[in-house]
Amino acid sequence: MPVEKGSSIVKLSLPSVSLGSWIYYGATLTSWIAGGKERLFLSSKAALDGSKAIRGGIPICWPNFGPPPSADDETLVYHSKLAQHGFARNQTWTLDSVVMDRPEGVSVRFTLDPTPSIISIFPYPFHLSYVVTLTKHELSTDLHVVNPSAKDSLLAAAQTVSDAVTSALPTAVTGSESKPQDKGLRFQTLFHTYLAVSDSSTVKAQGLRSGLNYVDKIKGGSKEVWEGGDLKFDQAVDRVYYGKGKDDIVLVDGQDKLTVHSVEMPDITTWNPAEGAAKIADMEEGGEKRYVCLEPGRVDGHHTLQPGQELLMQQVLRIE
Repeated sequence: MPVEKGSSIVKLSLPSVSLGSWIYYGATLTSWIAGGKERLFLSSKAALDGSKAIRGGIPICWPNFGPPPSADDETLVYHSKLAQHGFARNQTWTLDSVVMDRPEGVSVRFTLDPTPSIISIFPYPFHLSYVVTLTKHELSTDLHVVNPSAKDSLLAAAQTVSDAVTSALPTAVTGSESKPQDKGLRFQTLFHTYLAVSDSSTVKAQGLRSGLNYVDKIKGGSKEVWEGGDLKFDQAVDRVYYGKGKDDIVLVDGQDKLTVHSVEMPDITTWNPAEGAAKIADMEEGGEKRYVCLEPGRVDGHHTLQPGQELLMQQVLRIE
């Protein structure tokens, strides 16, 4: 069967060609086999029981990326109280439907809407629709974000439900600011993609054009300008490059190449902790040698959707 649904996981397959596995918790893709090999890294110590975010695969960072922002910005007060990388990767999503089931490709849709537990920490109406598509040589992940606050929106019902649930919660849970007057939906988005490699110290990323501004977290958040050339991972790397636009990034691993294409995700994070991986509790021993992260996102500040607005963001991984 091209789509195999379980109680906590769904598997997509194209016979003898490609295979993908998604866990409902976080709608996290944990495996993608294409071209005869596993293309994603999943730590053998990763928690797959819903107790914490999954270490590996493709977690979704939303509505924050990285540590929460400062509460000095009154429009981000609730964001400032969220955990690292927001909450989308720590929620159980709904498997909504099979979008496509054909010999040339198969895809499914996951959705996430406000629940009482989410509303207690993030009292903004939203609707997330996540479509994952598997073809012979590509994996596509499309995240559709909607602000359903407008009364004439097709998803206005989501706001009604959100308001009803919020009003039913005790004040101790919701707080006095549980219903923000500002209806703008602010968020950052990033696909935290762990790409499997033969040896991180020998691979390189190509396609980052010279002149890009980036922040080097290894250097304490130093703001730098990329001079061009290949990005290597023979030492610890933790950088956020801003404004790459539609430029493709190519991961070269010997004779193997994998292209990272993105739409409406103009920034990219590159990460491998090298020896620092020893401090990550759910990272397997030597795991830092088996992956690099190339993570397309929209993380230069928080993007705002006004009531009724929506945004579709896409990542496409393609083997060559």
